[in-house]
Amino acid sequence: MLFFEFVSWWYGRGLVLFFNKIIRAIKSIWYKLSVPSLAKTLFSPWKRISSEYGKSATEFFRALVDNTVSRFIGFIIRTVVILVAITAVVLISTIGIIVLVIWPIAPLLIILLPIGVLL
Repeated sequence: MLFFEFVSWWYGRGLVLFFNKIIRAIKSIWYKLSVPSLAKTLFSPWKRISSEYGKSATEFFRALVDNTVSRFIGFIIRTVVILVAITAVVLISTIGIIVLVIWPIAPLLIILLPIGVLL
């Protein structure tokens, strides 16, 4: 009786639970690293650091350089975080697909591997 319950769970609810865990992990990474928000603010100044433009040419160019550097730093850091998030999502998706392919044959492997070792 226990064997049939295991098979029923493995090919039914267990598979669905595993698939849902993969989806939750992908959503968790995507939103904890704030990818949509980072994409919207990709060219915003880093930590909202910006200089006011002055009236003289020197103050104007100093503020221009400060603001450009701040935006560049913000762009680089946001891009790196987005790339890390995409890499993590691809990695989790790939592992999930591999496990989902192996999942149906795993119980058979548990039975057949010891027999194969003995032969």
